Amino acid sequence: MLAGFLVILFDIAIINWTLTLPQGIGSSIWSVVFALGLVLIIFSSSLARVAPPALSRALADQVETWERAGDLVTALDNLSEDETLTLLAFTRRHFGEYVAEAGTTPKGKTWTVKLLRAGSMIQPAGLDEGGPLFKVILYRRDLARQKGIRRPWRTIYRKDATLQLVKPGALIELPHWIAD
Repeated sequence: MLAGFLVILFDIAIINWTLTLPQGIGSSIWSVVFALGLVLIIFSSSLARVAPPALSRALADQVETWERAGDLVTALDNLSEDETLTLLAFTRRHFGEYVAEAGTTPKGKTWTVKLLRAGSMIQPAGLDEGGPLFKVILYRRDLARQKGIRRPWRTIYRKDATLQLVKPGALIELPHWIAD
């Protein structure tokens, strides 16, 4: 990519010289050098698309067994950031979309609302070697809609939602102007 920028800068630097050449030759030389710079930039390896990391076989098997079981919700614990993103992309491709609502406008045009079949909730689960770990709750939107469950992710027990008792501390006497 740097080579392409250098070729274009060189081309800009020699523009005055190329314009002094006979008609057509100078502009064609300038155009060829500029096009060469653009080709070097466009086909550089730094702009190449990087393939996303593949989902581990164990996670893919968990998702597929969850789908075959027909359960509404499942939870996957202690996933790294890359595993979480890859899992979400996998579920998006694997389950696809469904038509949540459809209707017809007064003018006769039909409309549809499509949602992903598998939704997700991501919660922090801790740290591992300095990197964050996540708990991913996957739920089937289409099954939840059929069963009439509005928030299917709440059917899984959440550790962070438990009430924790607070030990009482020393009593503090407030000034009378606050208490009134």
